[in-house]
Amino acid sequence: MGTEKDLRSLVEDWIEAWNSKDLDRIMQHYASSVVFEANTVIRLWNRPDGILRGEDEVRKHFRMGLEVAPTLHFQLEEVFTAPSGYAAL
Repeated sequence: MGTEKDLRSLVEDWIEAWNSKDLDRIMQHYASSVVFEANTVIRLWNRPDGILRGEDEVRKHFRMGLEVAPTLHFQLEEVFTAPSGYAAL
C-alpha cells in the first residue's frame, strides 16, 4: 500500500486530475477491471445495483460527470488508512 506520504501523494494527484478535468489522468488511477458503485449510476444508467464494471463504463460515467458538473472541485482534507486500503475526505 505504500507509506502515508505515498498515499497522500496519490490522493493529491487524483484530486489534481479531477480539478483539471483531465479524464485520461483521472482514469490512470483506476484498474482496467475497476468496479465502481454509486447512487448516480442508478439514476443515470438505470442500473438498480448502482454498479459499473470495467474501464470503459467508468470512463463514460466520469466523462458525463465532467460535462454536467463543470464547476466540480475537490479539496483534500484528510487521508485515512486502514489495513485493507485508504479513504480520502
